[in-house]
Amino acid sequence: MPRQAPNSVDAQIGRRLRELRRSRKLSQSEIGAIVGIEYQQVQKIERGANRMPASQMFAIAEDLGVPLAYFFPEPHKMPKRTRARTDPEAEAADMFAKTTKGVKSVVNTLTIGPKK
Repeated sequence: MPRQAPNSVDAQIGRRLRELRRSRKLSQSEIGAIVGIEYQQVQKIERGANRMPASQMFAIAEDLGVPLAYFFPEPHKMPKRTRARTDPEAEAADMFAKTTKGVKSVVNTLTIGPKK
């Protein structure tokens, strides 16, 4: 199966992770230790070959003291197919999802397992 080109948003997130890591003079292993992954996975995320889960992105942002929005491209720089439609409810949800409280809400929702 031929390898797909990285999604432009995934590639942007990877570039921003690399910029942040280098600006803090951290190794890929040190970034991996924050979220419990090996340096090879960090390499793949930085190249855009692998996606970074929201929980990992949140942990890195929190640990390094940057807003979660740091990782995302500006809306006017995003490819047209990834832009949300201009819907006031979608825009409000998007704004909330970019806040620390919104990310925590999403992460908590994703980590809720079945009742035992």
